[in-house]
Amino acid sequence: MPDRIFTPPALPTGGWQDVLLLALAALFVATLARIRVEARHAEAGVYSARLAWLRVLLYGCASTILAIVTGVFALVFTSPLTTATQLADAAWLAFAAACLAVELVAYGVVWRAGTRSYGRARHLRSIALVGVLWGLSEAQVFLSIWAIVESFVSDRLLIVVISFVLIASFKGLWQSLYWDVRVSPPHNLPEWNLRKVLFAHVPNLLITLTYLAVTASAAMFVAFQVVAILISAYVMRFPAWADRTAR
Repeated sequence: MPDRIFTPPALPTGGWQDVLLLALAALFVATLARIRVEARHAEAGVYSARLAWLRVLLYGCASTILAIVTGVFALVFTSPLTTATQLADAAWLAFAAACLAVELVAYGVVWRAGTRSYGRARHLRSIALVGVLWGLSEAQVFLSIWAIVESFVSDRLLIVVISFVLIASFKGLWQSLYWDVRVSPPHNLPEWNLRKVLFAHVPNLLITLTYLAVTASAAMFVAFQVVAILISAYVMRFPAWADRTAR
């Protein structure tokens, strides 16, 4: 097992990653400007699906820029999701199945029980699109935190522990102070907050970070996070871009 999973990129060479980095930076600035325009026309205190989608896009740009800088993007998006060797390994299949089962139970059962859609329409294509973009963004941030930690720590178990603490802290603050306030539509039952943390978010991070430590499969880690977010977006019925009646 290699000491590091991710290798920081070299200095700019004019390659495709540098071009993508510039394009994402330009899109980030353009999206931020559009958010300011939309915010001026939005009704105060009323949820705006347009602003939510723009903020999802902004998050996607920022997380991908971070992933490129930390070396996460190159590994995740140039590596196969699985290999023939892995598919022939019963232990690997069992571990991957366990991760998927945790996602399905944590978000399809526990998280769902503490969530309400408040009668919003279910736009499946929009839910799929936002779920993938949001899931990719979240996964890239998590892996970037891991990459930063492993640049200072060599012991794999310690990397898992430190990464878990940092990722859990980030997710808790990000969700409560920004994402659930400005992006996600109203969906949360406050009395379920602790149960969601203990029986959905924590199991997700514990098993998928352990999986990453054991298999070094960053692409599969991303896939697991996308599954979790797709379920969440479906359950809360994330509104479509043009849905002006979402509350």
